Amino acid sequence: MSIFLGNRRYYFDREVLSDLALVQTALADAANPEDLLRSLKNRGVTHLVVGSALFNNWVAGNLSPASKGVACNASSTKRRRRFSWKTGTLF
Repeated sequence: MSIFLGNRRYYFDREVLSDLALVQTALADAANPEDLLRSLKNRGVTHLVVGSALFNNWVAGNLSPASKGVACNASSTKRRRRFSWKTGTLF
């Protein structure tokens, strides 16, 4: 799954889902980062590619304080990161 990559899904050698509503629902239902990961996994998401700057702006302007905490804690935990580059992260 990818979020905040624009139309750059052509970089992938397979079809990649881009469903911000699914991520927003998972964040709203999660009490902690583990709940978020479990929820995404239960929905068939194995990896998440995130455009960092746009994601951070979206979190700041669109989530409740509790969901912001879950999103920030999930994205800042290095053990969950597979790969990071200047403008994005693979979880």
